[in-house]
Amino acid sequence: MSAATLARLQREPSAAAAMERAFERAASGRLERRWVGVAGARIELCFAGEAMIPPILGALAHLECAPSPAADLRVSIWDAASTGVDLPQLDRPSFLEPGAYQPESGLTSLLDGPGTSGFLCARDAALPWWERSSPLRVLFHHWSRRRGLDLVHGAVVGTAAGGVLLAGPSGSGKSTTALACLCAGMRFVGDDYAIAGGDEPIAWSLYSSAKLHEKEQARFLSLAPFAAGDTPERKRVLLLAGAPGFALAPALPLRAVVLPHITSGAPALERVSAAAALAALAPSTLMQLPAPDASALHRLAALVGRLPRFVLRTGGDPAAIPERLVALLDELKAI
Repeated sequence: MSAATLARLQREPSAAAAMERAFERAASGRLERRWVGVAGARIELCFAGEAMIPPILGALAHLECAPSPAADLRVSIWDAASTGVDLPQLDRPSFLEPGAYQPESGLTSLLDGPGTSGFLCARDAALPWWERSSPLRVLFHHWSRRRGLDLVHGAVVGTAAGGVLLAGPSGSGKSTTALACLCAGMRFVGDDYAIAGGDEPIAWSLYSSAKLHEKEQARFLSLAPFAAGDTPERKRVLLLAGAPGFALAPALPLRAVVLPHITSGAPALERVSAAAALAALAPSTLMQLPAPDASALHRLAALVGRLPRFVLRTGGDPAAIPERLVALLDELKAI
């Protein structure tokens, strides 16, 4: 299938039906089911055999939940190599909102019109590191948008008082800040992505993965046992589900947007405008995912407009950051 081949799912239910028939052939006699809870919803993951379970479930394992008689979303997952069932040929190809063909990953993901059934077909189960660290990302993006929420590019950490959304471009210190907070005992919702939104903003966990740059690994030796591979950018991918002593939180009410900025000295916080916070959050969020639209930008603007916003000057010692963020959350709770 070419890079342009994708069905117009919202107007062509036959395309979703074709994917369903292909999955049924792939899963004949060997269907495996798992359940995860995401953003207050129950999602059933249906696998054709076991090959795709580890690369998909590794970063989602902290969200596993008991089976339910009904699912808000059912995702059918298979790979052509182990099942012998390739992606069906779909009519009127295009690259449209409900799905994506990702040639660099060998994946095609589709969401049906109502947003209750999704499909993921992989060339084989040897998914690249970026898919293993954030599996089903494109599907979750479209599905959350149907619910008036957004998959945001940022880290979220916090305490019982609530959470902070750490936003900014690559290299700004988001991951270092988030992992310093995790190791200090703070609650961890996510490093790279979270689902966020609502009139009283909430951030929901999606992945237990995190990325740690090579130059920072000596600071976080306690995380070494959870390494799952390395990226070409010399970052170590961590899978933290099941890690003893770490507080992986399914969700936190958001209390502030914090923009890390790497500096020397002691950590310090300074208030910034909503425009500055939106400029830190929106570009990477909108550019990393397909089919961005004006409504997504409006929702992100509303999100940062509802919250206090700060620049965090990280200082020279990441271990000093958690105390400053805990104090901020306590101050905001008292207001």
